[in-house]
Amino acid sequence: CVALIGIFGLVRAIAPETSTVLLATVGMGIGMALVGPILSMTVRGRTPGHPAAGTGAYVAGMIIGGSIAVAAVVPLADGLGGWRPAFAVVASAAAISFVAWIVLLRPDARTRSRPRLPRLPWRRPSAWLLGLVFASQSTLFYGSITWLASAYIERGWTAGQAAGLIAFFNGVGLLASLSVPLFADRLGTRRGQMTGAAILAVIGSL
Repeated sequence: CVALIGIFGLVRAIAPETSTVLLATVGMGIGMALVGPILSMTVRGRTPGHPAAGTGAYVAGMIIGGSIAVAAVVPLADGLGGWRPAFAVVASAAAISFVAWIVLLRPDARTRSRPRLPRLPWRRPSAWLLGLVFASQSTLFYGSITWLASAYIERGWTAGQAAGLIAFFNGVGLLASLSVPLFADRLGTRRGQMTGAAILAVIGSL
């Protein structure tokens, strides 16, 4: 998934026309969409006693990386003479992440034997409901990230100010990602926590 994000990011930096840039962005989105459940499974397998803390750790890492990229892309574009070189620099960060995964991730002893593929829960209503919940959550987040800057630029903000807004948006998410795991395993149920998060999302969107 990290390789997909990096490769399509570089394609977006050298793409000759708008349609190719959009297709490359879709490719990056596929990598980002796939990495979510994969990371969740990895965290659950390696931090079984503290799943919420493990999830908060990797989400915080993703938010920090995204915030740095958003805050840096406008100065990079100004310094390098355009958006395409800035896209290339940001995409090259995926190569660093890819190498870090290979070097730092210790092998799991359980992977020495051939793993069995799990049966997909096609007939379980709860699985479809959870899929709908997380798809809605992703649509809300990525839709906000994608269009918030453009909406404010149309209202007279500069590109740098709009990028700062997205970085602030991510920063609030970082605070939530670090604070929620502190009590998520001790307070209430997952159903109640998801309900509370949904209510906050509706209030924030309004």
